[in-house]
Amino acid sequence: MTVIGIALYSQKPNSSNKLQTLCWALVLHPKRFHPSDHDVRIHFVKLTPTSSPYARATAWTLRHHTARLTDPRLGLGTLLGVLHVATIPNELPMVNTYLRAFPPTSNLDGRSRRVIKGWSTAAWVVYVLTSMAARDMVQLPCAIQEVYDHAMDRIGVLEGVRAAALESSSSGSGSDDDIRRVWGGGGVGVPVVRL
Repeated sequence: MTVIGIALYSQKPNSSNKLQTLCWALVLHPKRFHPSDHDVRIHFVKLTPTSSPYARATAWTLRHHTARLTDPRLGLGTLLGVLHVATIPNELPMVNTYLRAFPPTSNLDGRSRRVIKGWSTAAWVVYVLTSMAARDMVQLPCAIQEVYDHAMDRIGVLEGVRAAALESSSSGSGSDDDIRRVWGGGGVGVPVVRL
């Protein structure tokens, strides 16, 4: 059995981009998503500098890590939560191997191209889920062409859960440490909502 989710990370604005952006990652675990689990398989694409002589040259690279969802070494930002996509009967090593075969760049087929325009961390996740659905590996809770919009709607729910965790924190400071305490205490895991 493998639990599949979309982990959503909030990245702080920088000098070139004043908007807060989201980084999407596909995550796998045999049971659940909990901040204390060190064995979550995390798959994502990331823009990285190249060795090109051009100052601003970057390329998409594919990253695979086995870590905690909140591990700062991932460089993904602050975890908002996880959208639960499905629990499938396939064993974790098989699904993990399948995901490692996907390229980091946008060689989208016709179906995927209609789902999301441009290339981003979200586009890569939708591309992989589209491929898995086409191979009957996963049953999506909505039509393939609605995955991105459906996920964006669910992000509001995750943000509400995060805000409630901040309000209920004992210190009242509203820091990420408070959220980790609330999520990790008393058997409560990472905020997870269904896609």
